[in-house]
Amino acid sequence: MVIRILIGLGLLGHGLVQVGYLTPGPSDPNYPFTLDESWLLPASIRRAVGVTLAVMTVVAFVCLSLAAWGVPGLGSLWKPLVIVGSLASVLLLVAFWHPWIAVGVLIDVGLLTLTFTAPDWWMRVVA
Repeated sequence: MVIRILIGLGLLGHGLVQVGYLTPGPSDPNYPFTLDESWLLPASIRRAVGVTLAVMTVVAFVCLSLAAWGVPGLGSLWKPLVIVGSLASVLLLVAFWHPWIAVGVLIDVGLLTLTFTAPDWWMRVVA
């Protein structure tokens, strides 16, 4: 049970970090969670795409944390939630790249790998 609580907290934290993209940031030019600059998206769609991806990520990871904690009905949605949340997160982080957020991409890739390979130990923890 402790491992489920810790995994849920990790998933919740990973999702809620993305709220930084939805709130006004500090005046620090090194602040990584900003939708002001993207190497990938034109200015005309930058904010709309960024907000959409951030909201998708936050909602999916909040639901994943609840699933990890055993909330009824969410356990069966584990794989789709990981896929949607992690892909939205990777797209967001890559489109608005900052070196400080590389760990977020690693977390997402790790979750996708665990979900698609479904090792027995992982499935016992999340199922």
